[in-house]
Amino acid sequence: LLSINNFHCVAGIFVGLNMACVSRLKQTFSSIPKKYLKIYDELSHIMDPSSSYKNYRKALKLAVSPAIPYIGVCLSDLTFINEGNPDYIDGLINFNKQELVYNVLSQIFIFQTTNYNISKIQ
Repeated sequence: LLSINNFHCVAGIFVGLNMACVSRLKQTFSSIPKKYLKIYDELSHIMDPSSSYKNYRKALKLAVSPAIPYIGVCLSDLTFINEGNPDYIDGLINFNKQELVYNVLSQIFIFQTTNYNISKIQ
C-alpha cells in the first residue's frame, strides 16, 4: 500500500494491528518473519501520531500523485482550524482562516487529479 501511496489504508491496517485484542497475541507476533516485522516497523514510523503526524505529513509531501491521504489527519486539521480561529476579526472575514482551510482541502484535491493506472482483471 505504501508503494501506491495509499496512506488511508495504511492507517487502517496499522490501527487494526494495534488494537488490544490483536496486540495481545504475543506468541503470534513472535512467529512473524523478520521481513514482515520490518514492514510493520516502517508503518509504525510513518503513522506515528506524535508531533501531529509529522512523519506521515513528510511522507505525503514526498509522495508522487496519485495518492490517497489519510482523511483522519485532514479532518483533524479542519476541526482545529475551525475551532481555533474566529470567523470574523473586527467585523471582517478572517481570510487567514479561509486560507488554512483551503490549504487542507487543496492537498486532498491535488491527489484526486491523477488516476491510478490499474489494469482490469478479467
